[in-house]
Amino acid sequence: MGDLGAGQVFGEMSAIDEAPRSASISVLNRASVARMAGPAFMELATHSPIIARRLMHILAERVRLGNGRLVEHSSLTIRYRLFAELLREAKPRKGGGDELIISPPPTQQILAGRIGGRREAVSREIADLLRREILERTPAALVIRKPQWLRDAIERELQD
Repeated sequence: MGDLGAGQVFGEMSAIDEAPRSASISVLNRASVARMAGPAFMELATHSPIIARRLMHILAERVRLGNGRLVEHSSLTIRYRLFAELLREAKPRKGGGDELIISPPPTQQILAGRIGGRREAVSREIADLLRREILERTPAALVIRKPQWLRDAIERELQD
């Protein structure tokens, strides 16, 4: 459903409710991972207010993200769900003004899976965005040259 960066956690829900995990994780780049047993995690979380607050913040973010994706899936076509996913994954481009960057760029298959679409549809939409110069593809990244165009398009679609 998304990418994790340095210092982020996964598996905390299973530690909290002792249910089987509900997602899998794959490493795309070299990474170091620390593992903690569920009971040890819960001991730490329940005895450290700082960690408990951070955990609540993480879970609240995930609920908000899930709610946003639910609205997108029920209200937007593949085209606009792709726009939203690109914006969600992008970070500000250094020295790029308003431009955003996604590096490394996800494959079309990964994007399709995240938005509940087919790779072919994602391919067509990305090709259109490249033709319009809203997106730029570099060897190491996808650059969103006109992020406001994507935001405005999503907003118009939601209002219709």
